[in-house]
Amino acid sequence: SRRDLTNSHLSSQSKNSVIFYFIMSYSLEKKGVWMGGLLFPEAYLTATRQYVAQNNKWSLEELDLRVDIYENEELDDDSFLITGMIMAGATWDRSKKKLGLTDELSYHLPNLKFKWVKIDKAERGVEKEGEILTPVYLNKSRRNLLFSIKLQSGDIPRTILYQKGLALIACDN
Repeated sequence: SRRDLTNSHLSSQSKNSVIFYFIMSYSLEKKGVWMGGLLFPEAYLTATRQYVAQNNKWSLEELDLRVDIYENEELDDDSFLITGMIMAGATWDRSKKKLGLTDELSYHLPNLKFKWVKIDKAERGVEKEGEILTPVYLNKSRRNLLFSIKLQSGDIPRTILYQKGLALIACDN
């Protein structure tokens, strides 16, 4: 018979390991993960980063996260599919692969491809021309900052996007 994995005889660490295993297995099958539905979404992001670093024998400091709209292409081992994200303060122009202005308060994004790429350590955390560091929050209250990502802003001034409250939101509540 199958054992109930939530029984009290499992330690907290064992339960966390089992949960991590199922989340990573699902993610590695490229079915997508809804970050807003995870208890600790930032831990999932950390786990994907560690997985890519170990898989490629790279240092964690050499990895930077890139985000793009998923276009049904084949995903490599350094990419993860994220579902259910919302963009506030802007829209995403799929053809130009950059942010666009909108009068809408929020925009439901299609599935996103998160990809860890190897960069020079000096580039880590640096915003280049045409990029904007965008906060990713757990929900619309914006109380829980999960992490920040760089998005292509094109010719839209950063000040305009910050004034519009640019952010990604993992859970619509």
